[in-house]
Amino acid sequence: MQMWWHFEFKDQEVLRLLKVHVLEMLADVVNVALVATLAPGGRYRGMIDNQSAMFGIRAQTAADPKLFELLQARHSICRRGGLTVELSEYVDTKANTSDPISRGKFEEFLRRAEAELGTRELTHIDLEKSPLATEVHALIDHVCNLARLLV
Repeated sequence: MQMWWHFEFKDQEVLRLLKVHVLEMLADVVNVALVATLAPGGRYRGMIDNQSAMFGIRAQTAADPKLFELLQARHSICRRGGLTVELSEYVDTKANTSDPISRGKFEEFLRRAEAELGTRELTHIDLEKSPLATEVHALIDHVCNLARLLV
């Protein structure tokens, strides 16, 4: 199954509290959760366009406590889902086919996916309407609470 997902941050406080490297890691945790849910026992290789998040994943540690918490969640999901995790790969933002999704440019993403990947027939998952919504909100709340404690 080829798919894409999105989650809209409606609370601007979340975006104020969580910097881009944390949001990128959060996106990777969601990717892992979706793969573990839809294809348990499968393989996963992340394509990360944030070097801090990528280095944290590769090193399995991070100085930022928020990033470290997300790494722990990622590890737990992979273990429970029986995923075989391959080395994550850094991809420049300009070369990242899915980057337009983070800017709400869904049609641009679909055009790029068709041109670069040869497919426009992708299953779309709105995380807010998915069974994972509760877990995503809980994880965001947890990381935001941690951010508030660190200020």
